[in-house]
Amino acid sequence: MASNIKIIDLFLVLTNDEVIDFQNFIQSSFFHKSAMQEELKALLGYLIELKQGTAKGKEFAFDRENAFKRVYPNQVFVEKKIEKALSALHLSLKNFTAFNIYNHKDHQIDRQIKQLTFLRDRQLHNRYKNLSESIVDELNAVEREGIQSLKINFELNYELYIYESQYNIKSAHLMFQSVAESLEASYLAHKIELLNQYLTVSYFSSVPIPEEIEQMIQNSTFPEKIIEKHPLLFLMYKVFLLLKEKEVTINDISYLNNLFFGLETKIETVKIQQFLTLLRNVCLLASLKKRQEFLPLLFVLFKEHYEKGYLHYDGFITASAFTSVINTALVNKEYDWCETFIRQQKGKILNDTPNDDFYHLGLANFYTFTNQFEEALSTVPASLPTTDALLMAKRIELKCYYETKSSLLDSKIDAFRMYLSRISKNLVSEQLHQSNSNFLNILNQIHSSIPGDKKRNLKILDRIEEKAYLFEREWLIEKTQICILSNS
Repeated sequence: MASNIKIIDLFLVLTNDEVIDFQNFIQSSFFHKSAMQEELKALLGYLIELKQGTAKGKEFAFDRENAFKRVYPNQVFVEKKIEKALSALHLSLKNFTAFNIYNHKDHQIDRQIKQLTFLRDRQLHNRYKNLSESIVDELNAVEREGIQSLKINFELNYELYIYESQYNIKSAHLMFQSVAESLEASYLAHKIELLNQYLTVSYFSSVPIPEEIEQMIQNSTFPEKIIEKHPLLFLMYKVFLLLKEKEVTINDISYLNNLFFGLETKIETVKIQQFLTLLRNVCLLASLKKRQEFLPLLFVLFKEHYEKGYLHYDGFITASAFTSVINTALVNKEYDWCETFIRQQKGKILNDTPNDDFYHLGLANFYTFTNQFEEALSTVPASLPTTDALLMAKRIELKCYYETKSSLLDSKIDAFRMYLSRISKNLVSEQLHQSNSNFLNILNQIHSSIPGDKKRNLKILDRIEEKAYLFEREWLIEKTQICILSNS
């Protein structure tokens, strides 16, 4: 089977341009020194034909004997011989990908620092001086801090320190403090980033933190002098303090949001976007935990971040952010703003389907909240590329069938229950599964409520209140209250 061949998975993820570059790489005697060059060119040609076939819907059906015929025509098949060629091509492909990564524009200064090391070793002092001054000027021109820029700053300082240690020991002594401080800044950036990544996963998955790790987190100390000197470290540290607390307040979120915007010109944009996304997710999680006071704040954040351009990456918004903005606006009854937002995002949703399914899902959600149920049912996509989006589509359908008193509601509830039971735990989080399951159960209880049974409906309200995770909470409360009033 092709999946057992090491090169296949790596080769299949290459873009068309990368395949062309790999061909040139194989053909270059400088980059690729191998006695098997002609064999590898032939073998690569065979793989390219198979890859081109997949674009036309064909299966990537690699066959060793067919590969052997292409590489060694008119020879008797010898499995070890084709395996050797496959192994050599795999090694070349790994070297090619490594070269591509190193040659990327993001690593330009890294390459220049490596060049400094070469010039130092060869004692080309004038060349060293000119290049080092050029790199220093380039780094000084960077106005926004990032984890990578702090790391590069240390590596450059360290290289300059080594040079001075070899050729001007007095200057090396003067440089020691800046080297040590840049090392500490880089170290702290990576340490806090690691802690924040771990705490973020724990925070949003509700996975308990082992005692020894909890102690390490609580006992972590950070030198204020270094932290306060670097805007990036200062914000990362404030995020760390937020995440290690079990409960957050509206004031905590508002303070950090204002702090981020106060320092946004000093920190790389992608990092600010990450910080703002985290704040919104903290608000969202709090609202899912029945802390409804976070919902107005969440809308304010989405609106502000959208208007400042922080929801889009290269002009596109992710499907999850698009959906979250809509849900938040609708819950806050910001219908006019929400419709305008939805219309503005058509064609701008990252990785949307050719049929604009995520766009139509958002539109169907809007129609449901504004009591346009027939429009919602005719707009909601029948299939979606992600499980969470498909679950949302099914919830929209159930709400519409309930509102229109459709005879299909019972069968749709049963179908949704069956779908939930079959979902792999690897596809959705426990919280997502529980929130959908609780929605379905509460809706079914409301649907089967006996007219005039006020006591039963009050119990349903209590059950809604008890649920830690529940989708469409406000809608379910509203439907239950209507039942209570109509039965009075």
